[in-house]
Amino acid sequence: MSKVGEGIIRGLKQALAIIEGTAKEGSYVVHTPAEIEAALKIEVERRVAEVEAGTAATYSWEEVEAPLRARLSTRLDHMN
Repeated sequence: MSKVGEGIIRGLKQALAIIEGTAKEGSYVVHTPAEIEAALKIEVERRVAEVEAGTAATYSWEEVEAPLRARLSTRLDHMN
């Protein structure tokens, strides 16, 4: 497997550990290039504006957690 592939699997495993509460949230750090960071900032600001205006569809953590956990677990199972 390539180093990129190994990094992706490592990241998914760390994300799952954070979700499951077996890892500290601050234990996973990602380096983000400046152009991606700038685009992300614009997107976050756009989404915040939508939420504040009441035009965004929002979901509680309870609605998101179980399907997200299942998807991550399934993907990790297929990678091993």
